[in-house]
Amino acid sequence: MNRENGDMGTEPRERILAAATSLFARQGYAATGVRELADEAGVNLSMINYYFGSKQGLLKALIERFFQRYSEVVLQIADSPGPFEENIRRFARAVVGLFREDPDMVRIAMTELPMDMPDLAEFKAAKVRHLLSHVYPLFLDQVQKMSERPFEIQVAGPAFVSSITWHFLMRPVIQRIFEMDFDDAFYETFPDRIADLFLYGVVGRAPETGKGD
Repeated sequence: MNRENGDMGTEPRERILAAATSLFARQGYAATGVRELADEAGVNLSMINYYFGSKQGLLKALIERFFQRYSEVVLQIADSPGPFEENIRRFARAVVGLFREDPDMVRIAMTELPMDMPDLAEFKAAKVRHLLSHVYPLFLDQVQKMSERPFEIQVAGPAFVSSITWHFLMRPVIQRIFEMDFDDAFYETFPDRIADLFLYGVVGRAPETGKGD
């Protein structure tokens, strides 16, 4: 019985969620057995079925929890919207803060899509559609007024979020490639760097046109 996932006085449901977060992030959903989960959480096998129905139900509960926290981040910004660029920067800072708080949950929610759970794609899609219903008013109307070309949320949205997500998924590799630590000082400026890249591209400004023709 593993007691590393919190005080044994913690509610069994929370211990199971903590154990699943640790194991799924470390070795993957498919490689984790229900008995192993129970041992890690310090509960009987029957407790997993009691609270979640199955290992699949447990995975869905973790993803549900992640997107609930994600929704709270978006709603905080939606409740006090500002100019387009300010919204982008606030959103980047909020997402980076959320991902730093629980990188294991990010890994699970963003990467797990087991082949034996075909409904999981729609489950995740429903969560993202809910997020987009709050994101659209923040960004869509403003950017359409600013840009001469249509704003394709299906391209821009995943590109923006993926740039942050990829950093957290690949952080151990990136640290070794560039021989650097990602400390608090780095994360003070990281969200604005991502926002700059998204807003202005690699060169840091909109391309000039009509000169030298």
